Amino acid sequence: MILQAPAALSLISLAGGIVFLYFLRAHNRTYDVPALFLWEGLTEDPRTRAARVRVRIDLLLIVQIMILALVSLAMAQPQRLSTAVHVQGLVIVLDASASMRAITPSGVSRYELARAQAEDLMGKYPTSPTAIISYCAHLQILSELTRDRDRLRGILSSSKATWYGDGDPKELDAVLSSVIGNYEQPMVIILTDHSERIAGAEERLILGGQNVAITSFSIREDEDMTGVRAFARLSNFTDEYVDTKLRVSDGSREVSLPVLLAPGQEQSFVLPFSGSLGPIFTASIASSDDLAADNTRYFSLPRPIERRVRWIGERNQYIEAALRASGPIKIVADDENEAVDLTVIYDETAPKDLVGSILLVHASLPGSILLGEDLELASLRVALPDDGLLAGVDPSDFRVAAAPAVIADPAGETIITASTDSPILYRLNQENRSIVLIAPDIMRTNLPLTIDFPVLVRNILAYLTPRPTPPSPTWTNVGDPLSLKGYGNPTSLTAPDGKTLATEVQRTFIPQAPGIYILKTTKGTFPLAANIPASESIPAPTAQTEALEGRTLHSEATMVPLWPQIVLLALLLCVLEAALYYGWGSPLRGFSLRGFARRKR
Repeated sequence: MILQAPAALSLISLAGGIVFLYFLRAHNRTYDVPALFLWEGLTEDPRTRAARVRVRIDLLLIVQIMILALVSLAMAQPQRLSTAVHVQGLVIVLDASASMRAITPSGVSRYELARAQAEDLMGKYPTSPTAIISYCAHLQILSELTRDRDRLRGILSSSKATWYGDGDPKELDAVLSSVIGNYEQPMVIILTDHSERIAGAEERLILGGQNVAITSFSIREDEDMTGVRAFARLSNFTDEYVDTKLRVSDGSREVSLPVLLAPGQEQSFVLPFSGSLGPIFTASIASSDDLAADNTRYFSLPRPIERRVRWIGERNQYIEAALRASGPIKIVADDENEAVDLTVIYDETAPKDLVGSILLVHASLPGSILLGEDLELASLRVALPDDGLLAGVDPSDFRVAAAPAVIADPAGETIITASTDSPILYRLNQENRSIVLIAPDIMRTNLPLTIDFPVLVRNILAYLTPRPTPPSPTWTNVGDPLSLKGYGNPTSLTAPDGKTLATEVQRTFIPQAPGIYILKTTKGTFPLAANIPASESIPAPTAQTEALEGRTLHSEATMVPLWPQIVLLALLLCVLEAALYYGWGSPLRGFSLRGFARRKR
């Protein structure tokens, strides 16, 4: 046995102090007697130092001295010489992709099983320099080749599976070459749930767990802007029928559909979602499979969560209600210096230099639109019946008691005109602004009472503040760069767990987890959706892997630490000491060396 810190054995000298304190302790005994008068008047005979020495030495003292001796020996770090199998270099590659989060029949995740196998490998080759690599779409070297087993175990215990997709075998091959360096015949072991076929590496498959998944989800707005359609694809990778329900929610409303999937079946569904406000959508299924991460998918339309509207003039509850019926809005005061999506001017004259999207209701814009005095009207005429502002609107139901005479820029378009040929509904596009005019005061019309008025306002909003849809029904995968181009200068970015992410001057960011990210910019607040890659939901085909032959293995001397066993023995003696002290029914309570010798004689 070899001691790494022999100076720690000097702690055994503290045993003298334990013995000294033991003999200083009073050993008075308590006895139950029928009367005390026999002892009355007797003077107490104090014990002398010699009398104390004659006190019996019990087992409690011996146990205490043994505990001190074991603790001193453990602190001296004893080791014994042994031999262990050795390789030139051991590289452990842990698959950290999202599919490794699947729960196995043993009740732990695939990644936890892989981590346990990595621990076993380090124990099998205790003297071999070892490196650990986390393998996924964002590959990471957790440790270079080292013999420091405590450091490696700490790295392993703190590592975890990511939400990223599978890694690139070419990138892994290049990283392995740099890690191995000049080592000859290194052992590379890949712990994964799918085959990678890396030359010179041994694969050990970590399998287990059943999965039912939403493998695709997207949203399309209806052409008439009355709602959306949800597209979802469900896959059953189990050997049993799955009876579940597909739910699509926008946060305030929900549509659902019962689904029965046969074993191995993949099926697509289209769910109409009329009147949905969006722009955040979630698809989910109720399933008790072993990979819960793909039971929910997220989608967001690339438009602000709310429209910011600057209001100039008297607030009108009917116009404001029609705006809110088209989606969430935030009213910005006229004196607030904040960028807005729309400016509403009611019964006022707009500033001449106003730019952006403008809705004029019984209002003038100097240089472009001027209103005269109100005139009584007999009838209305629709000049452009197929115009987009009238989609879903029946103008024949409109009644206007009076409307002003309008002098408008001839470059604009009159959609509805009065019998006097004065515009009632008018549109004008200029270099730095888009304008829609509702000439009459709506309080002198029946518009607030018609069911078409909210539809008309929604069409006006769609024209003045268009909400673009994605070019293709897709989502951003966790780990893929997400471009922020076109959203404005970012001011804050909030992750799904509520944490605020760094928002330096950047045009892309990489989502770290699935969910909805909230991006605030100078143009508004936008939701951004991220999901785990669909490939992580698909079980990889099981392939037989074979251990590589021809690797030279030899034994090497190694030092095996003994202090863990010594500490365990000391703890057991501490339990024995407590039992002796409190007398937990032990027959050794009254044991003493002197009594034992007397009984032997």
